[in-house]
Amino acid sequence: MKTLQILSLFSACLFSLSVFSQTPGPVTVPPNSYAFYFTGAPQLGLFFNSTDNRYEFRDAAGLAQFWLNPNNGTGYFSSKLGIGTTTPAVRLEVRGASRFGAVANYGEFTPTGDLKFIGTSDYLVGNNRYAFRAESNENYGLFFNSSNLEYEFRNGSANRVFGVKANTGDLFASGAIQLGNTSTSTAGTIRWNGTDFQGNTGGVWRSLTSAGATGWSVSATEVVTTNLDHNVGIGTISPTAKLDVVTPSTSLMSAVNGVVGYSGTSDIPAIRGYSITAPGWGIGSRFTGGYMGIRSEALASTYTGTAYGIYATAEGSAGTRIGVYGSAGGIGADNWGGYFLGKSYMHELRIGSTQGAAGYLLSVDGKIMCEELRVQNNTLWPDFVFEEDYELPSLQDVKKHVNTYGHLPGMPSAEQVCEEGFSVGDVQVKLLQKVEELTLYVLQQEEELAAMRALLEESATR
Repeated sequence: MKTLQILSLFSACLFSLSVFSQTPGPVTVPPNSYAFYFTGAPQLGLFFNSTDNRYEFRDAAGLAQFWLNPNNGTGYFSSKLGIGTTTPAVRLEVRGASRFGAVANYGEFTPTGDLKFIGTSDYLVGNNRYAFRAESNENYGLFFNSSNLEYEFRNGSANRVFGVKANTGDLFASGAIQLGNTSTSTAGTIRWNGTDFQGNTGGVWRSLTSAGATGWSVSATEVVTTNLDHNVGIGTISPTAKLDVVTPSTSLMSAVNGVVGYSGTSDIPAIRGYSITAPGWGIGSRFTGGYMGIRSEALASTYTGTAYGIYATAEGSAGTRIGVYGSAGGIGADNWGGYFLGKSYMHELRIGSTQGAAGYLLSVDGKIMCEELRVQNNTLWPDFVFEEDYELPSLQDVKKHVNTYGHLPGMPSAEQVCEEGFSVGDVQVKLLQKVEELTLYVLQQEEELAAMRALLEESATR
């Protein structure tokens, strides 16, 4: 009703202006006064609001329902405005085509309600906003996730169910993807022909689910190929091994990660390698690293047994077996073939040569330098020399042995030392025995000298 009143008033205004226009000269209206009004409703009419500088169409209560500001072209309409219709259902209803924007670049609503863009104009969506969504549930729709640079189709809970990365084209789907049949020959195309999943190699369709001529077999639990010529590539389209895994240059992920989910008391390797091409040939695993070739840890936690960071064995019935072999080389750096922190146990150690002395746990071909050497020898320590029943060899017997054999009694000869070496512990014991015997000889001579001095003193007093 209010719309009809305003339209009637607007028509009356136009009629009045046409009548006034027949009279020469302008029609003037005092400030804050009506240009015209209805006699039955004196506040219903066209009012000049000089305070706000605008023309106002007022209702019977004197409230402005429609006004225009002639200075800046702004206006206000309190009810519904129809363009192409006299019965608008909303604030602004346009029947027919409408345009908005610049002269050459604009958006347009067609007479059928379609929206199209002309020229260089685009439909822009703000960051983290919906491009469109359902009226019944506004969580449904196409959402632009500017944080992840991804186009997302969201469900009724506003959760992503399908997404496409804007920069990389990576695809995510939380549900099933349906593939239709196609006759394209583009390499990399996948289709469902009604009975089988197939992939196109660039002219030939290959089965992806059955062994057939391709040698591939796919089930719910495994993917198997019986063709020994097949290679599998992850991150590469040209695999050079049976399984070739390549990570992107920007990725911090490991190329291969093996995790055993079993929880029990059985030793199950996370990764197993086996290569024996012939007796003495084959490498079970080979790794190359810029800092560490291999790094292994034994996280034994509360296990009370022995834990091994590296456990290596070498077995065979012939030849030489080396359980652990280490070498280091380089220019201008210290090179250590092996570096151990903590205790080290070795059944037999050979330094400077692979040849060891029979019956000895440590063999050194070269010189040894140390600040202190401690020998624990179970040989009887020669304190027995000072016991009363010890038979000290006479100096005449010692002289005779030296003249005959060229060395002290009980000591090894030079020839024996050159040929067999000598035991540091045994020689130390024997040297100490000789020192103690020399001490006894000195003590005997001291007693003899004392007796001689006493005789001389006695002879002098007579």
